[in-house]
Amino acid sequence: MALTGSHTTPHADIEIAELSVGGLLQTVAARVPDKTAVIECHLSGDEGANITYADLLAKSTKIAQWLLDHYRPGDHIAVWAPNNLNWFLLQLGTSMAGMTLVTVNPSFLENEAEYVLGQSRSRAVFAAKEFRGRNLVDHATNIGERLDGPLGVHSLDEEVSRILADQASSEGAELPEVKPDDRCMIQYTSGTTGKPKGALLSHRAVVNYAKFSAAGLDLPMGSKWVNFMPMFHTGGCIYMALGCVWNEGQHLLLDGFEPTAVMKVVDKYKAHFIWSVPTMYFQMLELEDFDSYDRSSVIVIGGGATTIPPELVTRLEQSFGAEFVMLFGQTECGMASQTVRGDTLEHKSSTVGKAMPHVEMSIQDPESGAIKPIGEIGEICIRSVCVMDEYFERPEATARAVDYNGWLHMGDLGVMDEDGYCKITGRIKDMIIRGGENIFPREIEDVLITHEDILEVAVFGVPDADWGEQVAAAIRVKPGSNPEDEALMEFLREHIARHKVPRQWHRVDAFPTTASGKIQKFELQAKYSPAKA
Repeated sequence: MALTGSHTTPHADIEIAELSVGGLLQTVAARVPDKTAVIECHLSGDEGANITYADLLAKSTKIAQWLLDHYRPGDHIAVWAPNNLNWFLLQLGTSMAGMTLVTVNPSFLENEAEYVLGQSRSRAVFAAKEFRGRNLVDHATNIGERLDGPLGVHSLDEEVSRILADQASSEGAELPEVKPDDRCMIQYTSGTTGKPKGALLSHRAVVNYAKFSAAGLDLPMGSKWVNFMPMFHTGGCIYMALGCVWNEGQHLLLDGFEPTAVMKVVDKYKAHFIWSVPTMYFQMLELEDFDSYDRSSVIVIGGGATTIPPELVTRLEQSFGAEFVMLFGQTECGMASQTVRGDTLEHKSSTVGKAMPHVEMSIQDPESGAIKPIGEIGEICIRSVCVMDEYFERPEATARAVDYNGWLHMGDLGVMDEDGYCKITGRIKDMIIRGGENIFPREIEDVLITHEDILEVAVFGVPDADWGEQVAAAIRVKPGSNPEDEALMEFLREHIARHKVPRQWHRVDAFPTTASGKIQKFELQAKYSPAKA
C-alpha cells in the first residue's frame, strides 16, 4: 500500500532476538561446532589462525574467565589496536564477562586516546605494541599515569596469548548472567564537531543490528565474509563480525585494507560477500591485474557512507558478477535502512532503500517535528530496538539526539517516496546558506557524480563576505582527465539553479575520510576557506 506521509511502520518479518552477544555465540557454536568461524588474513599474504566455532567459544570463554579474575562485571574494558583475531576474542570475552567494551581508533594520538579512555571511565585497556611505528602500550601507560582512576594496561597480543596458553588459568570460573538490555559496548562517533561522543549500545541493540543486517543480505548460510573494515567501528565488529556469526559463516578477517591483498583473499578463499566504500572499490577496480583474480564466488557487494554513482554500481556488478546492496546507518543505531537484492539500479544508486526490520522511519520537519508529506525534504528519524541507550555521561547531547518520543534524530536530510524508499539529500550541518538561500550539497553532488570525468566529489560551504557562504566543490577526476571549471559549471547549469553552482573548484588526489569512509567536509572547509588560504 502506498504511503500517504513520510512515515513507515516497523515490519516484523524477523523476530527480535532476546540474546546477549555471548548467548548468540553459544547458540551458533552448539549448532555448528566444527565449522570454520574465523580465518586470520594478513596484508603480507600470510595466513594466521584458523578456528572453528567451538574453538571461538572456548577461547572467548577463557578470556572472559581471566577478565573476571582481574576486573568486575560492569567494568569498562578498552581495546586500542588494529584488526586481528585477538581483538575479536577480546570483544567476545568482555561480552561474556558482563563487561563493556570501549573501542579506540588505533590511529588516535595519545591526547585523543586519553580523552576516550578518561571520558569512558575505562578500567583497563588492551593495546597494540606496534601500529604504524607507534607502541600503543607505551602511550597507554603514559595516559594511565595522568588519569584520575586506575587503568590496567595490557599488550593485546601478548596478554591474550598468555591467557590462552595457560592451561590452569581460571578453569571452571562461573560466568555471570548477561541480559539483553545490559551494556555491551561504547562506540565513539567521528567527532566532526567538538569532542567525540560515546554511544552506549546494549546487547539487544548489537545482536539485533547484526541479525537484521545479515538477513537483509539474503546470503546462503555458511557464506564467507571478507572483513577489512576497522573493528573499532560498528561496521567491522558488529555488522561484519557478528553478522557473519548469525550467518554461521567464515569470517575472513584482514588486518587492514590494501586492494591487492583484498583481491587475493577473494580469490584464494572464494569469498561470497564484500562490504566497502567507493574509494576502496575504485582502488580495487583500478588494479592493472584485476581481471587475473577469480571473483566468480562473490554473491553480494555492499556499500554505504556516501554517494554511489549508478556507473559505479553497474561497474561493480559487472566486474564481480554480483548484486550490489546500499546500506545506511550510523554509530547511534546501526543500520537503519538498506536496498535488497533485486532492487532496481535507480534504487541501489540513488536511495538508501527501505527501513530495516523493526525500524520505524520518518521524515520530520527539523523545527516542529511534524511528519513531512511524501517527496518533501526533512530530517530522517528512526525508532528501533537497535538505537543506543545514551551518549555515555552526556545527558544534554543524548536529549538533543533522542527526543521524548524516542525518535533518534539522525542529522541527515532526506525524502521518502510512496513505496518507503528513502533518499539522502544532505546533512543538516552541511547545509549552505548563501544570500539567505538554503543549498543542500547532496543535490549538487548527485549531479556532478554523473559527469564522465569525475570519480568522487564533495560539495561544502566556505565563508564569503558578500553572500555569507559560498559554494565550493572538491573533485577527484579520472586519470588523464582535466575538465575546466567553466565546463563543469556549465554542466551543472543544465541541471540545477545557477545560485547552487560552485564558485570554487579544487582538485584532490584523495579525500580526508573517517574510518567508515565518510568524507570529512570540515577538513576541506578548513583547508579551502579564504581565511585559511
